[in-house]
Amino acid sequence: MRKGRPTDRSQSQRFPPAPIEIGRARQFVHHQMLAWGLGSDSEPYELAVSELVTNAIVHGSGPIEVSVRLHEDLVHVEVTDQGDAEHSRGSRPAGPAGVGGWGLKIIDGLSDDWGESHEADRTRVWMERRYRGRPHGADPGPG
Repeated sequence: MRKGRPTDRSQSQRFPPAPIEIGRARQFVHHQMLAWGLGSDSEPYELAVSELVTNAIVHGSGPIEVSVRLHEDLVHVEVTDQGDAEHSRGSRPAGPAGVGGWGLKIIDGLSDDWGESHEADRTRVWMERRYRGRPHGADPGPG
């Protein structure tokens, strides 16, 4: 049995589809990472949720749900909106002079794995990344 902090945790929050909610979603992720003792490595997850919520606002519709899950050292961030299955978010090319199309390239660079799924009335985009810091309060070990 493993001692120390619990390794299976999750939290979700809904946000209206408005640009001001991007910062609020980022704060939600930041606070969850802090609550779980992972605040020293929260920035990649905050950037990821910014990109994913922006995509949900631009390409989706309806309320946006942000979920953060922790399993051992793997953090899973997921954004769900009411977008339709016809418009894949990965289909827009990102060019050097382009304004958009970079979001999922950023997610790819930040994550160990990511993906998207479409249902008739819902789009879900997620990313996973192993926690790379040392949990707050963890014993540094010998050395």
